Amino acid sequence: MLRPISSPSFVKVQAMTSRDLRPPAPPPPGVNPRLVAALGYARRGLAVIPLHGLERDTCSCRLRGECKSAGKHPRTKRGLKEASRDEGLILHWWEKHPTSNVGISCGETSGGLIVLDVDPRNGGDGSLEKLTVQHGALPPTPSVLTGSGGKHYYFRGCAKTSHGGLGQGLDLQAEGAYVLAPPSLHKSGRTYAWTVSPDQQTFALLTE
Repeated sequence: MLRPISSPSFVKVQAMTSRDLRPPAPPPPGVNPRLVAALGYARRGLAVIPLHGLERDTCSCRLRGECKSAGKHPRTKRGLKEASRDEGLILHWWEKHPTSNVGISCGETSGGLIVLDVDPRNGGDGSLEKLTVQHGALPPTPSVLTGSGGKHYYFRGCAKTSHGGLGQGLDLQAEGAYVLAPPSLHKSGRTYAWTVSPDQQTFALLTE
């Protein structure tokens, strides 16, 4: 469980050129799309971690239907500490557990990745609107539609992990955190999907 930390001011944002982090093209039939995505992210400098998957709408962990974080927590014994860009290890993980969801480690292990997590169920849309009125619109940057209907905005930079520090329903996922990445499956039955892919837009820089 991540401990909330004071958040930075959400002010200075500017576009930056980053390495191409686009996911690979859809794999041919019979090829595991989550494995392909995990390898693609790793080849572009993002550390990945296998997360428990969903089997018949229940988590693949031992808690099954009682799990409170279905399809969202690491399979590995040491959790996020084992996030890796090693292709051999990634192959091993997904060959052993092919239904694993894909997690991307934020922070230094992924080149300063920061993700703004907007949860509309907890007022995130309204909080983001207030924030943009005060400080201006978000710069163009890759974004993901989550399985629950929220949004993830991907940035580069230096910031602290924050839960609600920017406003209700707004979290910053940075050092010590991770996010589910496309094409992971949500318990709703929907998959995480790029709305603006890194192929279309470079990452923006987020500074304090």
